[in-house]
Order: sequence, then C-alpha cells, then structure tokens
Amino acid sequence: MRVGRTLLAVLSVTALGSGCAAETSSLERTLLRRTSLVRPGSSRDFENRYQSTLRLLVAEKAAQEPGSSGECSGVLIAPRIVLTAGHCVCITRKLSVSEREALAKAAMAGMERRGDVVSRAESLRSQRLDAVLDSSRCASSAKVRTLIYEPQAPGEAESARQMTYSGSVIPHPRLELLYDDEGSVVWSSADLAVIRLDMPVKDAPVVKRATAEARVGEPIVMAGYGPGEPLGLAGERHSGENQVSWLRRLDSGSVEFVVAQQRMPSGHVASHLDAGDSGGGCWRTESDGHTVLIGIAGGNAKNGRGESLSVFTSIHSHEEWLSHQLAEP
Repeated sequence: MRVGRTLLAVLSVTALGSGCAAETSSLERTLLRRTSLVRPGSSRDFENRYQSTLRLLVAEKAAQEPGSSGECSGVLIAPRIVLTAGHCVCITRKLSVSEREALAKAAMAGMERRGDVVSRAESLRSQRLDAVLDSSRCASSAKVRTLIYEPQAPGEAESARQMTYSGSVIPHPRLELLYDDEGSVVWSSADLAVIRLDMPVKDAPVVKRATAEARVGEPIVMAGYGPGEPLGLAGERHSGENQVSWLRRLDSGSVEFVVAQQRMPSGHVASHLDAGDSGGGCWRTESDGHTVLIGIAGGNAKNGRGESLSVFTSIHSHEEWLSHQLAEP
C-alpha cells in the first residue's frame, strides 16, 4: 500500500502498437488507484520463485498520512539495494499559490503532444492543481523484510523464515506526482526510490534487470504482498500472470506500461494489482529461460467497463539512475 491516503488518478493513455487505438480512446479519463496487490488469479509463492520481492515497512511515522499502514513491496537489485515505488516512501504537500501559477503558465505555454509521447503540459492543461508528491518530503529510513517459505510435509503447518533489514531512503530526483483539488493524480513520472540497506541481504537472491524495454503483447509475472485471492493474511507473497497491453512514453523520459488482460489465453483469470503491492516487481522470461525485472508496480486502474488495469514504471527507462545508485559505495 502506498504511504498516504488512497488516491484516484486521471490516466491519459497512449497506445504504442497496433490494435490499441479503440481501447485507448475509452480510457482518456480512467480512474487510477495508487494502491496495489496481486489478485485475483494469484497464488502464494511457496516455491520461493520471487524470493527477491521483499516486504517494505516505512519505519518513519513522519512520512505516513492518516490511515496508511506504511507498507509496500520492493525488489532486491543488489545485496544492499532495494528498488520500490517513490510514492511508498514520500507523501504529498500542498502547492503554494506561486507554484500553482507557475505550473498553469507552463501548461499553457507547453507544446502539443508530439507523436506517441505524453507531455507534462498537455496533462496539466485545464487542471485545478492542489498538491504534489516529489522528493522533497520523504522518509529518511525504512525497513524491509525477507520471506522464505519452508518445505511443508503432509499434515504440517505452513512455516516461513523472515529477516528484517534497515536502510536509508533515496527517492528518484525527478519523482513527481501532481494532484488536482479532488485528490486525483493528473501527472506522474519517475515513481521510483531505492532503500540503501545498512547490511547486505543474505537470504534472498538479487534479480537481473531487463536490458530492453517492455514489449506490447509479451507475458509478464507480477509479485507482491497482501491478502491475495482468495483473501488470506496480509504479508504473504503472491504472484500472478498477465501481459503487456500498451506503453506510455512521457516527455520527462519516464515510461509506464499497462497490463489490461482479464483472462489469459489458457482461460484462467489474469492477475492485477490491488492494495499492498505498490513497489513490487514485474518480470519477463527471456528466451534463455532467465527471469528479468522489467517494471515496478505503480497502481491499479479501471477502464470504462469497470475492468481492471495495472500500471508499472519501466525500469529500463531509468537505467542510468539505477546504475548510478548501484555504483555508489
């Protein structure tokens, strides 16, 4: 779950690839809920396939809004580096009058959409802006918890090993979510942060990162923490399948991809994000059989028919920043 209140966001969707135009036009004013968990069609990760997905606990109460549990998910990308969503560790602040005026002027002076790139100015035009979430107001520290399921013999109760690690929070410097006066997100970019741990994690593997952008139509697996489907206990790790439906390229350089299938080709229910899984990972399986991380969970949306969509921040579009974080001593 993101740190702070549940949000309703306006998602302006742009299709990249054939066959998406009709679906896209019906989603120009989609409501995006920035809280997430993998359900339905998900299952607990008893085989520890996604053991590198960690439970994120925001330890600093100053970075939590009323009603927030301060919990998210994260992904171990180095022994001491956990990647998560920026909105998991930062909170909103009210815009000043001068900030609102400056944003309004920038929106009016901004260029129209160029090709398939969604511009910040276009997204803010005619919006009544009220608040922003950026890197200026974030927790300084957080904790992560590993979870390893133990082999279960017939008749034995389920058991798991857990370890907790602490670290410092480093949000993406260009993190920005802008809200209107109804609490809806009208622009989001670089929704990422890392937790630099005090000690290396020894009981979870480090994931490999994708070397290419997400592709329309490719199957993906998402994983995170929450009650799952059927409803269970919070704090269990679940995984589920879907596929990439389209990409959104932003003029900030950030890229988001949306998964929208309701059923998989096999006929079983496709998985989507819901409360508890923000900051969790999205994976593709390469031709050599290796699994690589391609995105970080941002939120769940509904289309005009009330069907679920899930939105992820592409990590490939932020590879330079990630490489810099990994290079830091």
